[in-house]
Amino acid sequence: MSPDLYEEAAIAFSHYSGPIPHPAILGLYEEVLPGSAERILAMTEKQQDFRHSQEKMVLTAEVNDLKADREEARRGQNYALAIALVVVTCGTITAALGHGWAATGIMGTGTAPVVASFINGRRRSGYRNSADNQNPSEE
Repeated sequence: MSPDLYEEAAIAFSHYSGPIPHPAILGLYEEVLPGSAERILAMTEKQQDFRHSQEKMVLTAEVNDLKADREEARRGQNYALAIALVVVTCGTITAALGHGWAATGIMGTGTAPVVASFINGRRRSGYRNSADNQNPSEE
């Protein structure tokens, strides 16, 4: 075959990613419709402002949820302390009246659920001691 029959072909690929079109494409928009580049930029800025406000709302809600969780945990601890104090007081009075086994039963059955709830509450909340946080690969 003669060399005149061969054609050369080249394929070029270009990729651009961003909130606004590539500057060359933006220029083409402006040529077709004057003022469109400014409108595209304004639309992008408006979308960015909206997104920032949404992210701020989400972060604010998460912070408020964490504060509420902390307050709820603190309230639960206060109630547990009050219950424990009442149980220990009742057990002490019962023991002082000479009912040792009854006092042991009152104190044991009254304080065991409080201790168990503290242990289970820490497990559910994902509590870990500092040694686990420093070396997570050892698990």
